[in-house]
Amino acid sequence: MATSSRTPDLGRDVDAFCSRCGLVLAHTVTAKLGDRIVRVMCNTCKREHAYRSSDDTAAPRRGRDPGEARRQPRTTATTSAFARLLGDRDAATAVAYRPTHTFVLSDLLQHPTFGLGVVSEVKSQGKIEVVFRDAVRVLVHGR
Repeated sequence: MATSSRTPDLGRDVDAFCSRCGLVLAHTVTAKLGDRIVRVMCNTCKREHAYRSSDDTAAPRRGRDPGEARRQPRTTATTSAFARLLGDRDAATAVAYRPTHTFVLSDLLQHPTFGLGVVSEVKSQGKIEVVFRDAVRVLVHGR
C-alpha cells in the first residue's frame, strides 16, 4: 500500500547537507511538520540538526572550512613570544599548574598537557592568558 507522502517517514534515511561534516550525507529523519522534514540526524557524525536539503550545500555559517581545525596555533609568533618571555629563567622554578592556585603576571608554570608556559596577562573572572611554546591559551586560576 503506497503512502500519499512524498517525503520519507520518520526513521527513514534521506540525503541532507551536514554542517558539521560539510558534506551531503545520509541522515535519519527525526522530526517532520506535516509533510516537511524539519530535523535529521547525520548517520556519520550522529549530530542532530535542522534539515538542509541536499541542494543546500552552502558553506557553514561560521565562514570556516569544515575540515579546518577550530584554532590554528600561532607557532611562529608564539614561539618567539615564548622565548622572549622565558628569557634566561630556569624552567626548574616553574610552579605546577593547578586551577586553585593564583598566578600573577610573568609567573612560570608547568601544565600537565601543554608543558612550560609564562603568564602573559591576568584577566578578570579568574582567568589568565599563558604563552606556551606552541600556542597562547586561556586558563582558569584562583578557583
